[in-house]
Amino acid sequence: MFGGKKGGRSNSKKTVKKQYALKKKDTLEDDDDLFGGNSPTHGGASSHESGAGSGPVRKRNSHKLLSHDSKGGSKKKKEASQMGNVAKNSRNSGSRKSKKVLRVDPNMCAGVKRFEETIRGMLSYGGLPAYYEQRLKTYTAPSPTTAADSNPTKNRAAVTCYDHSRVKLVPTETRKSDYINASHISFANVNRKYILAQYPLPDALEDFWTMIFDNEVETVLSVFNPFGDPEIKEFQDKPTGSYKRSSKSEKRSVMQQSSVNQISECRPLSIRETKFNMTQSHREIAMTSKRCALADSTAYFPLKEGQFVTIGRFFVHTRKVEMPEKPFRPFIYTIEVLPEGCSECKFVRIINYPHWKSNGKPNVKVLLYMLRAIGADPLQKGPILMHCDNGLNRSALLLLTDVISSLCLEGKPFDIDETFRQIRQQRGGAFQATFYFTFAIYTIASYVYLRCKSRGAVNNETLQIMKTLVRDLMKQCPSRETS
Repeated sequence: MFGGKKGGRSNSKKTVKKQYALKKKDTLEDDDDLFGGNSPTHGGASSHESGAGSGPVRKRNSHKLLSHDSKGGSKKKKEASQMGNVAKNSRNSGSRKSKKVLRVDPNMCAGVKRFEETIRGMLSYGGLPAYYEQRLKTYTAPSPTTAADSNPTKNRAAVTCYDHSRVKLVPTETRKSDYINASHISFANVNRKYILAQYPLPDALEDFWTMIFDNEVETVLSVFNPFGDPEIKEFQDKPTGSYKRSSKSEKRSVMQQSSVNQISECRPLSIRETKFNMTQSHREIAMTSKRCALADSTAYFPLKEGQFVTIGRFFVHTRKVEMPEKPFRPFIYTIEVLPEGCSECKFVRIINYPHWKSNGKPNVKVLLYMLRAIGADPLQKGPILMHCDNGLNRSALLLLTDVISSLCLEGKPFDIDETFRQIRQQRGGAFQATFYFTFAIYTIASYVYLRCKSRGAVNNETLQIMKTLVRDLMKQCPSRETS
């Protein structure tokens, strides 16, 4: 997929083009697709609406022929006009009928009804917060944490990784330890695999990219502000950037990177890089891109398109930056990763939303767009890496939402309580506050409702039931839980 050792980077543009060919469709560039657009209709109504039907063509051809026929022209013109009216009425009639026909998916209907019944059962405990407090909050899964306890300086939070589920690195001459604060997460009834991790510590950046490369991670879902995140300690000592809205339209909130973070000059190679075992692919990057230093950024990758940085044995090159054109959309970075002495690169897509603080409630659209972006590449093979500051709360919220909503929409059996327990069994300390669980349930309901509406896959009765449920759950989510 990423090319062979010969010319491993020569086909990189084709690889990116192929890998993200469906991006515009999958990332929901049109708000109507996700946020209340008309449901797809049965039949070819779209072709009629665009004027591509056979009726208008016949009508135009009839008028064209009449211009060359002086005898009996008015009669033919009248007949052609009547023919066009009949065709138009037929199209309009067919269009009206088609809008009443929904492509109902019985499996999805069953999954949605099962979800609604499950949530109503939770609400019967006195609300979602009460349900969480009584049924889930105290659940723990005691498991050895020997490796984490032996590496206390590599953990951001007091909660550490379980030995049985932690990600293990391959020891090298320069790195004797195989420990990194990250956990494998998997479920028996879900094909997709996950990794939950903390934001990499300054001295663990190479370990972080090693984990990504060795585990064939192709999608990273990141919740942090690369221009200065108050939740991450080392960011507090660096100048923070900002976002500014486009002056073209105050309503669209087009986000742009601050000029504070623009790096105009190419930095010279370091002593380490002069001894770097560079292949032809590395030389191509060095010749066509600008080198930057991590000191210029608060992220673990260059934030500007066409820049690269050397992190240990890796060349990390930002090939593309997709800026959000509308509110609530994430930044999407296409990163080229190339190890030392290797001509075969890998591409990683980092989906980043910088405005979701750990002590605040985001707009639900933020999570919905991030979830849609997860599945934008149907060819991805490896696990999806999710991280925030500590990999325990916001990351776990996204994980639970993705798993339950996927099972529900596919009409597969699901158990929210059991899924919650499985997450805690593999990532100790997940969901440290009631808020994260309640907001996850609200997000799942919103996502399921909007996907059902956009696909037209459930009947109106089921759709209205979900709409009512979403409104009820909205009341269960305060601005922030204090627990």
